[in-house]
Amino acid sequence: MDNLGTRLIASLLESKDLSALSEYKITKLDLIGDTVSAYEWTVDFVKTNGEWPTRKIVEENCSITLPDDIDPIGYICDLIRKRSLGKTLEGDLRRAADFLESRNPDKALQLISDASIKHRKKSITKSKVVSFRDSGPERIKTYNLLKTKSGYEGVETPWTLLDTAVQGWVNGTLNVITAMQNTGKTWFLAICANHAMSLGKRVGFITLEMTTSRIAKRLDSIKYKIPFRNLRDGDLGDATEKAWKRRVERDTKGDGDILLADKQIVRTVDDATAFVLEYRPDILFIDGGYRFQVPGSRGSWEQQLEIVRALQVSSEATNIPWIVSTQQGDASETGREKKRGKNMRAWNVRYGKEWIIDPDTVIGLYSNEDLRIIKELEIHILKMRDNAGDFDSTFNIKWDTTAMDFVESKGEDSDAEAAAIF
Repeated sequence: MDNLGTRLIASLLESKDLSALSEYKITKLDLIGDTVSAYEWTVDFVKTNGEWPTRKIVEENCSITLPDDIDPIGYICDLIRKRSLGKTLEGDLRRAADFLESRNPDKALQLISDASIKHRKKSITKSKVVSFRDSGPERIKTYNLLKTKSGYEGVETPWTLLDTAVQGWVNGTLNVITAMQNTGKTWFLAICANHAMSLGKRVGFITLEMTTSRIAKRLDSIKYKIPFRNLRDGDLGDATEKAWKRRVERDTKGDGDILLADKQIVRTVDDATAFVLEYRPDILFIDGGYRFQVPGSRGSWEQQLEIVRALQVSSEATNIPWIVSTQQGDASETGREKKRGKNMRAWNVRYGKEWIIDPDTVIGLYSNEDLRIIKELEIHILKMRDNAGDFDSTFNIKWDTTAMDFVESKGEDSDAEAAAIF
């Protein structure tokens, strides 16, 4: 008899709470022997009759003996989850031990990492074969929901034109932000994170480029509309300083939040996945995804291939939007502004073409001297899997870190406006 299984059934009958099974992803596959049929019988009884059977009825119908001591339902579900995880990983751990014995620790670490991600994907997402004919009502339900959200499937961005193009940050998608150095990738992520927080979302923000305190300064400037340079230099002025401090102290409560983590906590994509599973954000931003560490001393291309592959798997597995920044380059890696041709090309993303091939959305940020004069940033939709083919892939937004103005541009021709200045 499965002791953990009988303890689970006894706890279920006591708590009368089937939701715990869903929360801990417990199914009949996690049980052993006669307990499997007893579990199925109990769950079916509840769903059929709308009420719970007594202990005596379960014992008589299922030929099992339930324990007198009752465990908290969450505690016993977690024990069963750990037992199942141990069985799932046992074979992989034995193989990893073999690699360690043969003095190949890099291979052992990679095997354990792959097994962990595979388990998370299996336990978090429930993919299955779908009948197009039978799923019609569900598709209509999804469409009706889109109508109520103005067509936005995911978390809204700060810009209507971007939402129109990508339908917001959609659950389970990998979205890449790319730009040349010092264009504003970190600012862009911080602006989007602050907007998501304002919508009441629990936001994860992982910075591999700088410290969390430096990100927090940017978030302060964006949220409270204060000049970044003055905040950075401790020169806000008495009135602005008092107003800012008062609002910070007042904003200690609320639905939305941003959870910051740096490279001391998160070093690998697997660490980022663990961060999501522990803190349960609604959306995740990662600044400098190309900096993720990869076990083993491989070449640069192979490392980037592994990073992007793991990012794609983890975004699907955790079923929230992942927005990750990387760098844009050019053929000669000069970093100079373009003088002719398209301002941005998808294939100029640095470190590996997988940063273009694998993600669901790729968004490029472009700036030059003319755009900086009129304080605007050019946004390029370089890739969108669900693109309908009828959207202008480029638009401008204001880019003023003094006035903290990042709204959509009114649509003037940037070159013409810049020429008018002179």
